[in-house]
Amino acid sequence: VRIEAVAANSGQECLAAIVDISALRLMGKELQESLEALQREIAGRKSLEQQLMQAQKMEAMGQLAGGVAHDFNNLLTAIHGYGEEIRDGIPARYESLQECVGQLLHGAERAADLTRQLLAFSRKQHIEQKPVLIDDIIANTSKLIQRVIGEDIGFDTELCCKGLQVMASTGQIEQVLLNLAANARGAMPGGGRFSISTQQVLVKAGSEAEYDLLLPGLYVLISVRDTGTGIATEIIDRVFEPFFTTKDVGMGTGLGLAMVYGIVKQHRGSVLVSSQTGAGATFNIYLPLLEKHVATKEIMRPLSLAGGTETLLVVEDEEIVKLFMKRTLEKAGYRVYLAGDGEEAMTLFREHDDISLVLSDVVMPKKNGKELLAEIRQIKPEMKVVFISGYTANIIDFEGLQGAGPEFIMKPFSKNELLLKLREVLDRQ
Repeated sequence: VRIEAVAANSGQECLAAIVDISALRLMGKELQESLEALQREIAGRKSLEQQLMQAQKMEAMGQLAGGVAHDFNNLLTAIHGYGEEIRDGIPARYESLQECVGQLLHGAERAADLTRQLLAFSRKQHIEQKPVLIDDIIANTSKLIQRVIGEDIGFDTELCCKGLQVMASTGQIEQVLLNLAANARGAMPGGGRFSISTQQVLVKAGSEAEYDLLLPGLYVLISVRDTGTGIATEIIDRVFEPFFTTKDVGMGTGLGLAMVYGIVKQHRGSVLVSSQTGAGATFNIYLPLLEKHVATKEIMRPLSLAGGTETLLVVEDEEIVKLFMKRTLEKAGYRVYLAGDGEEAMTLFREHDDISLVLSDVVMPKKNGKELLAEIRQIKPEMKVVFISGYTANIIDFEGLQGAGPEFIMKPFSKNELLLKLREVLDRQ
C-alpha cells in the first residue's frame, strides 16, 4: 500500500512524501518476533540458572548427608557386631537378657536403615546395576504396590516399553516405586487413583531446561500419578530435601522422596514433579535407555560354609571396627594381620607372602583404597581384594588397574554377611 502526500509551502514549493505501509508493518512484525525470541531466551536462561542453583543445593545437602551416614555406619558396624557376639554368648536360660540384646540389635538395624536412606539420597550407596526390562520390574512390583496404597485406592498401569532395557538395580527401582506409592497413600486419605505408565522419549539438544539438565538421548519415562491433595507451589521445590515433611511429628522421617531423588540420580536419570494443591501430583522419572539389548543370566555359585584358615590383611582406620573384624575373623579360623592405613598395609603386604585376601576400607588417611589396590596389583596382579565402606563403589574409578575389580561390602554389616562374602571371594577361581 502506497500513500502520496502533497504539502504546499506558502504556495511556493510542493513536497511529495511516499510512505510504504506494508514495509513498515513487515519491519514491525520482525521486531516483535525478535523481542519474543529474546524473551524466550532470557526465560530459558533463568530456568537453567534456577535448576543449576537447585542442583548445587541438593549436591551440598547430599555431601553433608553422605558424610554423616558414613560416620554412623562405622559406629553401627561395631555396635551390631558386638551385639551379635553378646547375643550368641548368652545362655538360653537368660531369656530376658536375650530379649534386651535383641531390642538393641533391632535398634541398630533401624538406624542402619536410616543411614542407607541418607546414602541413597546422597548417591553414595553401593548398588549393582545390570540390564533390566523396566516394564517387567513394574509388573512384578504391582502386587506390593497395591498392598502399600490399600484397597480404597484404585491402581492401574499402562506399560508401553516392552523389551526396552535400562542399566539399573531392580531392588532400587522397586524402592523408588514403593516410596512413591507410600507418598501417594498419604496424599489420598479418602481414597483415589494411583497409576504408573511408561513410554520412550527423546531428549533433544537444547531442551536441557525441560528435563533437569539431562544429556540428549533416548530415555524411558516412568510417570507416576495420584489424585491426592497435591503439593503447594511454595514447597514443591523442597519435596526432595532430606527430612522435609508435611506430616505430623512421628508420622514419617521425610526421607522417602529424598531416596527417590538419590536413587534416580545415581542411575544417571532425572525425576521431576508437577502438582497443584487439590489436583494430585505427577512424578516423571527419566532413565537412560540401553539401546542395545543385552541378554542377562544369573550365575549361581555354591558357597562353602563361612570360615577358613587363610591369612587375611585387614586395613581399617576406625579402631572400633578394626578390632571387631579381627575378633570375628579369628573366631572363624582365619589368621589376621591388622593395618590402620594404606601405608602400613603395604608394609605388611610386602613382609608377608602368605596373605590370601586383602580386606580394606575405602576412605583412609595417607593412602586411599584405589591407591592401595594399585600398589598391591603391581606386586600380585591376581590378589583378591574386598572393600568395606559406608560409601558407594562408584566413588572410586577402577579403570586402568590390573586384575579383576574388587568386591564390596557395605557398612554396617553383620558378621555372617562378612564371613559369607569372604568365603565366596576366596573360593572363586
